[in-house]
Amino acid sequence: MLKGLLLCLLLLPAGAAWAGPGDDPARVLILANARLEASVELAEYYADRREIPRENILALPLPTEETLSGPDFVRSLWNPLLTRLAAEGWLSGRLRENPDPAGRKRFRAYGRNFRYLVLVKGVPLRIADHPEWAADPGPLPEEFRTSRGSVDSELALLAAPESRLAGAIPNPAFGRVDLPLGLVQGVLPISRLDGPSFAAARRLVDSALAGEREGLRGRAYVDLGGPHTAGDEWLEATADLLQGTDYDLSVDRGPGLIAGTDRFDAPALYFGWYSADLAGAWKELDPAVPPGAVAFAIHSFSASTLRSRDRGWVGPLVRRGVAATVGNVYEPYLEGTHRPQLFLRVLLEGGTLGRAALVSNRFLSWQTIVVGDPLYRPFARSLGEQVRALSPGLPFGAYVALSEMNRLAREEGAEAAADWGSAYFRRSPGRVIGLRTARLLRELGRAGEAQRLLQPFTHPSYDPPDQVWLMEAIAGELAALGEPVEAVRLLERLAGVRDLPPALREQLRARIEAIRGGVGSGSPRPAALDSSR
Repeated sequence: MLKGLLLCLLLLPAGAAWAGPGDDPARVLILANARLEASVELAEYYADRREIPRENILALPLPTEETLSGPDFVRSLWNPLLTRLAAEGWLSGRLRENPDPAGRKRFRAYGRNFRYLVLVKGVPLRIADHPEWAADPGPLPEEFRTSRGSVDSELALLAAPESRLAGAIPNPAFGRVDLPLGLVQGVLPISRLDGPSFAAARRLVDSALAGEREGLRGRAYVDLGGPHTAGDEWLEATADLLQGTDYDLSVDRGPGLIAGTDRFDAPALYFGWYSADLAGAWKELDPAVPPGAVAFAIHSFSASTLRSRDRGWVGPLVRRGVAATVGNVYEPYLEGTHRPQLFLRVLLEGGTLGRAALVSNRFLSWQTIVVGDPLYRPFARSLGEQVRALSPGLPFGAYVALSEMNRLAREEGAEAAADWGSAYFRRSPGRVIGLRTARLLRELGRAGEAQRLLQPFTHPSYDPPDQVWLMEAIAGELAALGEPVEAVRLLERLAGVRDLPPALREQLRARIEAIRGGVGSGSPRPAALDSSR
């Protein structure tokens, strides 16, 4: 009955139509904790940066803990927020006279006058299980008979005519990538600006705006090899979508996470799983993250807290500068997580983070959250626009050039890509374009040009851990071009870089021995790692 009730909400007056790909900032509401000055300041910061009227900030006196009991959630958050939305005309309709069995005020909504509700740091994150609200057995499996969940997912049903606090409720927008979401009147798209610190939460705003304004620059990574076939199938579909773009892409199909011995520079797009806490290349290499980066890690409890720099995935990713991510506050079970391929598809088609998160989320009143500015559109700026804006020294600009080389190779052939890369390298030399161009030149039989292009990299320079793979690959190219002495000298210097993951240092030493033995050539690539470009 509940499923049918929510699905009927799809049929609403035409006046509720979706606003379009960008959405109107004036129709974004922001919820802050009035008991925390920094929470209100964060709400004001977001409002000012996005040109959201400050009158759209709702500051309520909320508990400061991340986890609330069920009754505390109803008493301190649900009822006051619903009352405020109704009183100020954000929801059209009327409050019902009697609360539901959990004590929640109910609202008969005829419409809403906002698109998104954004919760900022200071608003509680989770609701603990309240056994008295356990779902009736019915068709629900045992594991779904719990009322624990995320505050965000519960508040998404604030304007629904009926909902229960226990168990998951089907999301009527799930999978409807072409549906004007404004027609889903009973579902409130919700995201939050949150993280281990208020500074990290503010950076979510700035990073999204920079990514939207300047373009999302960097590489794409898909990390398969999780414990469930369905999850790997979702990630394969995600990799297929990325193959259709000009982003440089690495796909790891081996067990475990992309490791510190693998390529992991400039992660602008990351989709993967499976570990309890941030690990692998993310932790071992601590890469420089481009503005606007989107990261999606499938794992239960990935957002059980957002206040830790190291626990889970969401908090640590936000601390490292990721602009948009999703997570789970309790065990959602695989079917109850966001679908990465739906999430990415909406973004690639020019949609907002808020729309992508809602469409890719199968259940409401459950465990999921989305962190980031819901208005953020990572692909608002085309590759052509980014190429025209390229200038020497532009941060992460080499990755725009790399994408342009991929486009040229696809549309005009390897010669065109190599010529363009050589010309760009003369204006703005760097290891990213140097490696890609030298490899193309060698494959085209233009070894002399490749050797001259790589000569600047034979001299010492500082290399942070996330750049060592690139330099190791350059050493491999030097060896392939008949310069093993230069290759070994470069690798020996790399092996002496401080703070390298031990496995990466060992890989470098093995590479040195291989080249000395006459068998090392080409760039390093573990068997499980497939770089598509």
